[in-house]
Amino acid sequence: MQLLSILPIAALAGTSLAVNWNVTVYTDTKCTEYKSFFTGNQSYGCFSLESFTPEIQSIRAELPEGWTFDGASGGACDYFHTSGGSGCWTQGQGFKSFQVLQSQN
Repeated sequence: MQLLSILPIAALAGTSLAVNWNVTVYTDTKCTEYKSFFTGNQSYGCFSLESFTPEIQSIRAELPEGWTFDGASGGACDYFHTSGGSGCWTQGQGFKSFQVLQSQN
């Protein structure tokens, strides 16, 4: 019986307690015209937004502490950049890609 009561605790010890980041993309500049949603608990590299029509004009980032949003006007996370923490982000050139990065300590 004691083994059975320890197994759930051992299983929980192996699971990740990472907090997810959430990024929502919009076709207007006020983060109101919803287009799509991305979520994760690690840095996955560059997400391309080039296939979205109309073009993505704003991005809302909801980030756990220690994470940074970086949006770009180029499809490979290049050219004009807007970066920071949680909030609604816009830039005149629109967004063709973004990445979410864990801040370096």
